[in-house]
Amino acid sequence: MGIRFVRGSLEEQARCSHPSLSKEIILGQRTGEYVCDSCGESFMTREVNEPPPEYQTQMIVTPHALLIALKVNNNLKLEKEVKRNGFIYDWALVNKENGEVVIPVAYDVAEDCIAKRYVKFP
Repeated sequence: MGIRFVRGSLEEQARCSHPSLSKEIILGQRTGEYVCDSCGESFMTREVNEPPPEYQTQMIVTPHALLIALKVNNNLKLEKEVKRNGFIYDWALVNKENGEVVIPVAYDVAEDCIAKRYVKFP
């Protein structure tokens, strides 16, 4: 294991948008990781190859998240067995106006919230 050279402070790394990354080399050997050319922050290969969060498949996996989503957006409703674009969701939050799937909901979360009457379901 080599010594890492960090060009910036942790605050600078947190503010950096990491515009370009290079393969990390320590003592002439590639580590398999990447380093930001601007701030020096190091990233594992899987961090670089994963799509950003806005492109990752997301799902509501806690009752708290489901309740907050429904509370802050009156245009959402919980639906069962939603079929959209070749996918079948056991549960999903959909747009009341156009029926478009907004986000899938974990089966056990939806069932638990309905059973405890946290969420009304017809």
